[in-house]
Amino acid sequence: GVEPVSLSVPCSLFIWDSLFESSDELQFALADWPGQVFYHLPQDPRLSLLKMVPFQWKSPCSLSPLPDATTIFADGGKTYGACAYQKAGQWCTFITPPQKSAQRAELAAAILAFTKFKSEPFNLILDSLYVTQIVKTIYEAYLSPGT
Repeated sequence: GVEPVSLSVPCSLFIWDSLFESSDELQFALADWPGQVFYHLPQDPRLSLLKMVPFQWKSPCSLSPLPDATTIFADGGKTYGACAYQKAGQWCTFITPPQKSAQRAELAAAILAFTKFKSEPFNLILDSLYVTQIVKTIYEAYLSPGT
């Protein structure tokens, strides 16, 4: 076959360079490729949000603990969720608004942790497989275009 002359990517070239540097797979796939990479968003109107909303291509979640990061425990009860952490030897807590189910309370507690600690790394301890699966997959979720 014939190699393409160019490659259009739906991210800025700055982000593309960062992804390329951190991915052995991309480097191997494009080794000795003489073409050029261009930034171009497909016609899907939701993707135009990428220009307006800060977007992170790499999942902020890690499956291994982050050293020197705050550890947050999130849990839910019948109605409320909470997350707790230690700061200077003192326990601090955040409580969610009332929820309609125990699963929603657990999920609300995890969301509260991400909301309160959005600008710093943290380790999140959960006891709900349901919430753990959501947290692990939410960054790769995609809603297909409606017809």
